[in-house]
Amino acid sequence: NKKVNRQAIFNTIVDAVMSGKKQAYNILTDSVLTIDEFKTIMANGNAINSEIKKINENDLSAIRMREKWVFNKEKFTLEKQVTRIDFLLKKANETGDYIGDKPLFYVKLNN
Repeated sequence: NKKVNRQAIFNTIVDAVMSGKKQAYNILTDSVLTIDEFKTIMANGNAINSEIKKINENDLSAIRMREKWVFNKEKFTLEKQVTRIDFLLKKANETGDYIGDKPLFYVKLNN
């Protein structure tokens, strides 16, 4: 969604995980990431020309949101609740060309 402030979402969630307010999970295994594992992912997730670079919102290829839709019969409204946010990293080859997405982590919301 072009109207989503990716920088604000990414930075807010990273800060919440680093401070212990939110828990990050491995997208592939659904296992909980420790703070140290999360720091390693954020520090080493993107190597360009053999240089280690800290991940930021510009490195993201996508932010996926898992949603739950709730119908209120009394108000006759349908409301969307985001229950999970996944972050995917741009994957590049040796020449820096985009070749796909790499799962980074996810955070559960409204739990």
